[in-house]
Amino acid sequence: MKKIQLRIVLAIIASIMSILSQTTADQEEILCSTKNRWEVKQFSTANNDKDDDTTIYGSILPRNLLVIWDSVNFRMEPEGKVVDRLEYGEVLLWIDEFHTEEELWYHTISKQHGEGYVMAKYLAPIINSESISQLANDSPLNDNLLDFYTKYYLLQIKYGFLIPDKANTNLIYSWDDSIDFDNALVELAKLLDEHCLIPLTEESYLLYKETETLYQRIDVAKRIIKEHYGTDILWDIFARSTIGGSDIQYEDWHSPIIPDSEDKVKLEMVRNAIKREYGVMDFNN
Repeated sequence: MKKIQLRIVLAIIASIMSILSQTTADQEEILCSTKNRWEVKQFSTANNDKDDDTTIYGSILPRNLLVIWDSVNFRMEPEGKVVDRLEYGEVLLWIDEFHTEEELWYHTISKQHGEGYVMAKYLAPIINSESISQLANDSPLNDNLLDFYTKYYLLQIKYGFLIPDKANTNLIYSWDDSIDFDNALVELAKLLDEHCLIPLTEESYLLYKETETLYQRIDVAKRIIKEHYGTDILWDIFARSTIGGSDIQYEDWHSPIIPDSEDKVKLEMVRNAIKREYGVMDFNN
């Protein structure tokens, strides 16, 4: 029943997304999507035994980053010496990410300067470096990020972090022992990957590999989440302070600009669709 409910919610959100969409066809072409995450191929064995088929994962495209600000510092290491400055529109290869106490940094490769580090808020993930539009003039809250936050809210409900209150008028945080932290960790890491909010690494595919145990996938998820958010404690992530009271984590936002009123309205519409599906009249966590 819960799976059916989730599918219904996602269908509702999909219709909202089509109405809310402000991106052009050119912009959508370079936005991250699940279709561009992993290429999955089936290879049959010589005896054609279907039970012996092997699934091999491989990345379709390298994950790149677009510089969305002018004169961005390119450093030798996080918070380290400035090597040079990057100009708006330059494309970098995305190697990994590193979270200091205060900032998220991306380890990148520049064609001109080689390897270095850049603050994440000055770079936006892209999947097609051949088609670049003027993203810096648009809200970072594109369809991809809206879809991420839709599933981010649903994840918290699915695994017991958010529950209706006794009067069924609000969604509140639960401290119940039934919360499924382990599966929530893995699913959050997958959401980040599916929406291209994290770099492709050698171990990312382990999140999807059926031969890995849950504990192995949890270990991978913890590393991914800790590098991205600076912590792998889900309560610290879900209940932390966000940008301008918008529920947006700055690690996912990819812009030094604070979300405006239009962005907050879009997020509110997403939350309203979810609360209506769950019969909740108000959502003011």
